[in-house]
Amino acid sequence: MDGFDVGVQNMTTTMKPRIAVLNLGVADLARSRAFYEGMGWVARPESSERAVFFELEWSWLALFPRDRLAALSKSSAEGSGYPGFCFSHNVKTPDEVNAILQRAKELGGSVVLEPEDGPGHRIGYMADPDGFQWEVAWTPKWHELTD
Repeated sequence: MDGFDVGVQNMTTTMKPRIAVLNLGVADLARSRAFYEGMGWVARPESSERAVFFELEWSWLALFPRDRLAALSKSSAEGSGYPGFCFSHNVKTPDEVNAILQRAKELGGSVVLEPEDGPGHRIGYMADPDGFQWEVAWTPKWHELTD
C-alpha cells in the first residue's frame, strides 16, 4: 500500500478472535452514561465529557458522541434503520431476563420484544436510550456465557 511501511517482515496479517472495545456513537453522552451506570456498570476513571469507558469481563464498551465517533473514521453521522447487529447479555435464570428488561425501562430504555420462552431458553430484547438493541437471554445449555 502506498504510504504504508510495515517495518516488520514477520508481522501477522490475521486478527485474533476477540473484540477489544465496542464503540457506540450516542446522541446524549450523559444520558447514556447514566443508563449503563444504572444497569450496574462502573465507568473507568479515564472517562470524561468526550468519551465514557466501561470495562467488561472480556472487552470494553466505549460511548462517544455520535458525531465524534463518525468523525474518527471520516464517516457520516447520519443514518437510520436497523444497524444489522445487536449485543447479547446472557443470564443465569429466566427471572433475570424479566428483571433486566424492567430495569432498562426504568432507566429510559425500551423493551423491543417481551420475553419469550422456547425449548430450553427465555429471550427478550431491549434497547438503550439511543436504540442500540440488546438480547437478554437465559440459555442454560451455553453455561460458559454466564460463568
